[in-house]
Amino acid sequence: VSESIIDEWLEGESQLNDEQAKLMLNLKYLTEVLEFHIFPDQIRQWLVGNNPHLKFASPIDVLALKGMLAVLPAVEALIDGSIA
Repeated sequence: VSESIIDEWLEGESQLNDEQAKLMLNLKYLTEVLEFHIFPDQIRQWLVGNNPHLKFASPIDVLALKGMLAVLPAVEALIDGSIA
């Protein structure tokens, strides 16, 4: 979503729909898991970077399009330290 929409959410001018709320909860959960394994400043880079465990798609795109279960192989690979 655009930054203006995020500003509206933060200012209470509009609310998340059910799909957006689910995605935000999944993203929050994912970032909290990642905080145990990589530095906070690396999380954004990991989320938007091309990931070989996701056929070179970015984890954030896979999360948005296919859901949390589709991102888990990349998370597991990160935790295990494996390289595709």
